[in-house]
Amino acid sequence: MVSSLGSHAPDPGDLTRFELFAEQLVLATELVRGGGAARERLALVAIDSLAEVVLYRHMHFAFGASEEIGGRLPVRRFGQRERDRLRQDFDRRVTLAMSQPEGVLAFAFPRPVLDEHDAAIFRVAHRYRNGLHHEDRSNDALLDPLAQLYLSAVGRAWCRAQRDWTVGGLSAERLRALPHTARLAQRGNLNFPAAAHEITAQLLHDMDVEARDLAERLSDDLVQRADASDSARTELVRCGLPAEAHLDMLHAAEVRHVHRADPELVRLQDEASAALPSLVEDPSDLAEVEELQARFRRAEQQQRERVEELRELFRPQLSLGTANSLRQASARLRQVRDLDRLLIRYEALDARMRLLEECVAWIDREWDRYMSMEDDLRRGK
Repeated sequence: MVSSLGSHAPDPGDLTRFELFAEQLVLATELVRGGGAARERLALVAIDSLAEVVLYRHMHFAFGASEEIGGRLPVRRFGQRERDRLRQDFDRRVTLAMSQPEGVLAFAFPRPVLDEHDAAIFRVAHRYRNGLHHEDRSNDALLDPLAQLYLSAVGRAWCRAQRDWTVGGLSAERLRALPHTARLAQRGNLNFPAAAHEITAQLLHDMDVEARDLAERLSDDLVQRADASDSARTELVRCGLPAEAHLDMLHAAEVRHVHRADPELVRLQDEASAALPSLVEDPSDLAEVEELQARFRRAEQQQRERVEELRELFRPQLSLGTANSLRQASARLRQVRDLDRLLIRYEALDARMRLLEECVAWIDREWDRYMSMEDDLRRGK
């Protein structure tokens, strides 16, 4: 029943988790097949939750195998920094889930649960789910095909994630609490991989997405978003931001987006922030006030210097013509008939579009804040 040094015999918790995942997969399938924007929105969130379950379990299995074997033999180790990054970053977990173990002890590590095709689906659908869940932003025409693709990809990943275990001696009483599992148990025995494949085959049949239809929807999505970006810039001009300042502000926004997690910049921001509460409290000691003010000004100046350093090394991806180039790329996307190539191409275009959207949104916020400050000054506030 156990095929690797890095695994353990199944316990009651494994069977309960298997049943719970199967039940959630059934509910997500009902939402997708039910149709309608509201159900499809709920379905995408539910499917993303199942994707996270698969990725997190794979990640912790990899951690466990590394700890068990790594103290004695040269295998991949996961330091605390890498573990933290994996826990915080969906795309990193997707990359780990694609990784093929190598070396003589490869059998002790989890096999990949994603191929390149499913990894692209995971990344695209997860980003789309984030826009829907956190920003209430979605293109309803994309909900149905993305939900179907994501659900099928999660089902395949779940099947790949099953270790070759068979649990036996399941009593009738135990199986009554596990209705989905009970249908597939034979004489009180359940083989996890076989059961997972049977459940997904029953649920996800006829859930195919036509590449041509999806290409048209993805292309339309990019065009609509490019138009919205141009409209936002037109509105900024109407609100007083000179058109000739747009490129500089776009590059400033991109520098901020790319380098906002720069360790030195974060340290200086924390240093400036640490001085603010004491200044707000208005300490009575004049010398203390001057020292706090000096610390704050020094940190602010060092932040500006660090930003200039980063700006000098920076090579922008965006320009004032980015929206138009994305429209042109979207027209070429319509011609793609291979689903794998379609998703991989769209993923790259979507990432560039999201960068443009986030940068234009930042410019809008900064200009609005500037205009509010100017208005306050005019009114003597």
